[in-house]
Amino acid sequence: QEHDGIPIEGAQVVVTVDGQGLVHQVSDGTVPSGLIQDPGPCLSPAEAEGAALSSRLDLLALDVRGPMYVAAPSGDGARFVRAVTVKRRAPFGMWEVYVGCDSGDVVEVRDLILEADGKVYDPNPVVNPTLLTVTLPNLTSSTNLMGTLAQAWACGSGYCDTVTQRAVAVDGNFLYDPVEPSLTDPFSEVSAYYHVDKVNAWFETNLDYVPTGYGCSHRYTDVAVNMDYANGFFGDVDRDGCGDIVLGQDMNPGGVDFAYDGEVIYHEFTH
Repeated sequence: QEHDGIPIEGAQVVVTVDGQGLVHQVSDGTVPSGLIQDPGPCLSPAEAEGAALSSRLDLLALDVRGPMYVAAPSGDGARFVRAVTVKRRAPFGMWEVYVGCDSGDVVEVRDLILEADGKVYDPNPVVNPTLLTVTLPNLTSSTNLMGTLAQAWACGSGYCDTVTQRAVAVDGNFLYDPVEPSLTDPFSEVSAYYHVDKVNAWFETNLDYVPTGYGCSHRYTDVAVNMDYANGFFGDVDRDGCGDIVLGQDMNPGGVDFAYDGEVIYHEFTH
């Protein structure tokens, strides 16, 4: 949604559609025009950054956007603001701080690190055949498995020459059941995200080792699933110059999905 040509962050209609084209959810977050603040003069980016940090020495400003509108989560309309993205190194955190254009006050702070529920085997269905509902931490997307420590993808074809994302949040969660054998199984993405995030966090917490994208500057590790391949490996499957964990599905009779196995994922992570 826009007002006077200015976008309103958070004011949108979101339609959740699965891989079969079925609509699971429609959410209308638009703001009535009578509840939108009129635009006017706005404080400078430097002033907005100063208000967002407000003497917090442990915070670092990453970006300043705007002027723009932000929709109030309470449904009370939209404010004219600048948005300042800030982060904290330890313990890691990231927030969007919205500073009022007219007042210079912090009108809202949004945590950019999200959580959702998902179903996984831990560590795998052989050691523990019980399907567990777990928390998927450190998400930066409310719709897909994108996070600060892991990003999960699915091969768009059996050879993984393209990638896509089939695991879409339904009512905010990723509660998919396993489908095996299958090359279009969203459960594989959920399992891969959970275990890559888990091992990535373990290395930082216990060994103070912080991998940065295996040749790239980003903090997260990419993992791709649903490849028609009876194994897992580490390589640059999407050809972006960064290392990826790739987990195959053995389509032979009695074959297994390697994305279901956390121990395989932990092994590939150490490459």
